[in-house]
Amino acid sequence: MDRIELSGMEFFGYHGCYAEERRQGQRFVVDAVLHADLQEAGRTDRLEASVDYATVFEDVREVVEGAAKNLIEAVAEEIAAKLLEKYELSRVEV
Repeated sequence: MDRIELSGMEFFGYHGCYAEERRQGQRFVVDAVLHADLQEAGRTDRLEASVDYATVFEDVREVVEGAAKNLIEAVAEEIAAKLLEKYELSRVEV
């Protein structure tokens, strides 16, 4: 299985259990490791056979900059679920 690692994606969100966190917001840095079979992409040189990193970045942005959550674990879970649903991945680490 191949892996794609996106490191240091930075977004601004309003997650947290405390009123101050939700009012002021803060910067969140997200790393994601995607596990997928990329053999066809390597053979054919076609983006459709791979995972478009720019699209993954936007998917992660939507979650982090979206609806506020109390726990960072909930944010990570939503990111992982979205990526697993949208792409042909065997595993995601957030």
